[in-house]
Amino acid sequence: MTITAATVIEIAALLAALTGIGKALASIYEFIRHNKEQDEKIEDIQKQQTEILHEMALIIDGVHATLDGLEQQGCNHTVPATKKKILDHINKKAHEN
Repeated sequence: MTITAATVIEIAALLAALTGIGKALASIYEFIRHNKEQDEKIEDIQKQQTEILHEMALIIDGVHATLDGLEQQGCNHTVPATKKKILDHINKKAHEN
């Protein structure tokens, strides 16, 4: 079997085509992997956000209870106004969702 210039050109074209297909498949794989990684990061952020919101609700409950206790003890300077602001904010947020 003799190797001619046409045979070498055909082999080079075949190798170029296979390389192009390989690069295309690698790009598709990388896109899917990156998309999955982003989905996992978004899920982690959503979990963190839920935890933060829960902690904030506990803090607000504690502040409200503290203000309520101060009001019951007669500390009426800014306590009732602040307590009302907190309740108004909680009610406003409850009706937004």
